[in-house]
Amino acid sequence: MSSSKRKKKFRTLKPQSGAPLSEKPDNKTPVSVKKEKRNANSSTALFSGSWQINTLIFFLLIILTVILYAGDLHLGFFRIDDKQYVTDNPWIKSFSAENISYIFSNPFFANYSPLHLLSYSLDYAIGGPDAYGFHLSSNIWAGLVSGFVFLVALAFTRHRYISIAAAILFIVHPAHVEAIAWISSRKDLVAAAFVLPSLLAYMRYRKGGRAALRWYILSIILFLFAALGKLSVATFPAVFVALDLFWEKRTLLKSLIDKIPFLLTGAFIAMAVSSAQPPSGSQFNFVILAKAFLDSLWLLTGFGDYVIYRIPPQPGEMITQIAAAVALLAVFVLPLLLLRRFPLTIVLIYWILFTLIPPQILSFVHPVSDRYLYLPSVAFTIFISWAIINTAKRFGRVGMSAAYFSILVL
Repeated sequence: MSSSKRKKKFRTLKPQSGAPLSEKPDNKTPVSVKKEKRNANSSTALFSGSWQINTLIFFLLIILTVILYAGDLHLGFFRIDDKQYVTDNPWIKSFSAENISYIFSNPFFANYSPLHLLSYSLDYAIGGPDAYGFHLSSNIWAGLVSGFVFLVALAFTRHRYISIAAAILFIVHPAHVEAIAWISSRKDLVAAAFVLPSLLAYMRYRKGGRAALRWYILSIILFLFAALGKLSVATFPAVFVALDLFWEKRTLLKSLIDKIPFLLTGAFIAMAVSSAQPPSGSQFNFVILAKAFLDSLWLLTGFGDYVIYRIPPQPGEMITQIAAAVALLAVFVLPLLLLRRFPLTIVLIYWILFTLIPPQILSFVHPVSDRYLYLPSVAFTIFISWAIINTAKRFGRVGMSAAYFSILVL
């Protein structure tokens, strides 16, 4: 066959599989395709490192928490609130439709925290009325929170050792004894166990990708569960806003738009709780707010005196009221000076400030501070671990060894 005939025959060939003649051939090898998929996955991945190792660390932290708090298993029920919430509560003694309906549709003991009560129903169904099972359940709830502290720290810092250190500091923080060992304070554990994965789901949503909308919906659902555990998480969407503004540099308007479902959820639960609680008769006072706020910050350091009930701070004169108001305003404004160099620091600071708002409001009656520090202490322990280890990096191996030793001492 002549060369001219071969060219003519080639020109009359039809494209295969309906592909147009102008389409360029795909020269991608299987290796390059896998590499592209891996890069796409890494761009939306929330955690660094192997998921198997991260999962193992998560469960080891649960075990560590349960072991550390094993001493509370034989404490029995406490005289304060345990009788009302557990031992004499008929609505937790079975998973009947009537009981579940009552728990979700009615306030109980001047509060509305149905998921908190439902956790007691689960304990009763598994272990009966024995206090041992309720204490063990609280310890497991606390372990779950510790595992999520590790994951949140890992999402923030992308550093596994910092995240492990933060979780361990969280586990041993003395402010948590009240929240864990006191069965009636279970609501703090339940709320934290849902609001932290809500934060993780929100961060994954902000990574984008095909599943972004599903992560956003999941975040809203988890936040609803957290609010049904305890209303004190109602201010937590402000942490999402801080992430948007200071971490991602989003505009305020765009940030507020996708917080509307969170705000509506918090407002709905707040109305249910406020209708269940009697009026306190207290009046707004900046001096009380400032004193209670300083007390809470000192307790966060781990060096304070921890008690169940605290004496309300005394109100001050007009001049001290003005000074206290200015001081509180400065506390919320001054962190903005760190914005350019330390975006993670400013997010963690505002996490502490926003989640301390509920106990400061309670301080007008009696600042029950310890268990209210449970959620703020997550940001505090992440910040301490991040600050110590990042500072130590400048001094090489000796500095890192000193950092880990310091964390162990703490």
